[in-house]
Amino acid sequence: MSKAIIKTEKGDMTVQFYDKDAPNTVANFLKLAKSGYYDGACTYFDAKYSMWNMDPSGRFKNRLRFEGYRSGHMMYLRREDLEKSNEDFRDFILKSLPAKGVPAKY
Repeated sequence: MSKAIIKTEKGDMTVQFYDKDAPNTVANFLKLAKSGYYDGACTYFDAKYSMWNMDPSGRFKNRLRFEGYRSGHMMYLRREDLEKSNEDFRDFILKSLPAKGVPAKY
């Protein structure tokens, strides 16, 4: 059995892989992890928590929303989710811009 150490800001975790039971899955995961594929990935809770704390006053509630994707927080795993997330980003930016001649409200 092979092992890996996952380093997080909360501490390190040791993960044990069952190479004999799932050799292809283990090899694929290790290859992706070593290439940096999972670097910067965040958990669902971290994303929600960050969103809640961006606007404790509630002034931006009409501009903030949480979107879910089939591939979860790693929307780059599926082309459809990546396209949808890019569309959501563009929509956010367009909705955040003030109308022409109207000053921005923060």
